[in-house]
Amino acid sequence: MIEDYFDQTASIERNTPVSDGAGGSKAVWAEVLESTGKLDGMNGSTGFHSEKRAADSTHVWICTAFELSLLTAADRFLINSIYYRITWLDNPMNWGRHLEIELKQWENDG
Repeated sequence: MIEDYFDQTASIERNTPVSDGAGGSKAVWAEVLESTGKLDGMNGSTGFHSEKRAADSTHVWICTAFELSLLTAADRFLINSIYYRITWLDNPMNWGRHLEIELKQWENDG
């Protein structure tokens, strides 16, 4: 099964406001979910695949299925100390067996 190849861990983080102790708040990245899967590189150039426009994704995270509603477009992935933003979410054939999440590597720390 495909899960036999899922040997990497991703931390999915969300920018969350927390109290700064002076009556205000500051934004910090906090882990909201952990995912086990496999990171694979992609072409990175914009093209058309399966009748959807690829949003210059650089990588795809293939992972064990989880509820996609747990993610927001503003979440980021931390894999092998590198940050990625979400460009496309896919549950192939809606079978719920695995997910394919297209990512773009961030040039900074996010």
